[in-house]
Amino acid sequence: MSGGKHARAHRAVVGLLCLAGCAMGERTPQTKQPIGRDSGAENADLTERVDVGGYSLAIACTGVGRPTVVMETGFDDSAASWSDQLILGIAGVSRVCVYDRAGLGLSSHRPDRTDSGKVTADLHALLRGANVRPPFVFVGHSLGGMHVRVYTHAYPDEVAALVLIDSSHPAQYVRARERLSARDWTWMEKSVEQAYRDPSKEPFDWERSRQLALQAGHFGDLPLRVLSHDPTIESECSGDDCLTAEGHVVWEQLWQELQVDLATLSSRSTHKISPQSGHYIQQTNPDLVLAAITDVVRAVR
Repeated sequence: MSGGKHARAHRAVVGLLCLAGCAMGERTPQTKQPIGRDSGAENADLTERVDVGGYSLAIACTGVGRPTVVMETGFDDSAASWSDQLILGIAGVSRVCVYDRAGLGLSSHRPDRTDSGKVTADLHALLRGANVRPPFVFVGHSLGGMHVRVYTHAYPDEVAALVLIDSSHPAQYVRARERLSARDWTWMEKSVEQAYRDPSKEPFDWERSRQLALQAGHFGDLPLRVLSHDPTIESECSGDDCLTAEGHVVWEQLWQELQVDLATLSSRSTHKISPQSGHYIQQTNPDLVLAAITDVVRAVR
């Protein structure tokens, strides 16, 4: 997520993990601060950092009711990528928790490169340590969609429903290599590898993660909602350091095909495209995301 997008993320959500005006660096482990004061949210809990095996993760929950909605961000995104409107809306329906993965936001760095399996293990330990009990509705944005698929496979009895927001698909780069021109594939492969190995970003093992997501398989009749960005939204990228115009068309067609495929993961799924929304649907169309979450929460109660 670009610095500009982080700046536009609504400040009340940052308040879930750090009160407005507090330093954005890490706090001392195990300290707690109230959340929701700026937003006026009722029944606000405490921001907490939990040791998950030599490093700590930050989590904050607000609202009441079950199942608990757990938000999983995309690659290199902290909890600030969720809009305040969305979080407060969910809190009016059920309990909701946001957290920062290792190395992001207020969470400590882990000692190695991460993947969806390690994210699953960390999140499971975090929820247990923070006494956040299942059943869960997992909401996964972008790469977070792969993480929640792996978690659901590992702990099927804990997960009541899934909402995927413009989620990554384990086959996306395999298919892209088959369809893109040599020039475009070379650019994409290099860009992705650089991002996942950039020490200033979240170190990530895509290949291991995609294998785990594929192994997760079908989820039977688990309630599933798939939300996708508007295919008519034009990319802001242009020039040599980007896909060609033809490459953009190929990639967009592929992305939308794979979004349809995600909806086949359950026999109780729906797929909707968010009009006029790019990749961060939770910021441009929070009402649609809230409606999808509300729908599955009510379906599993």
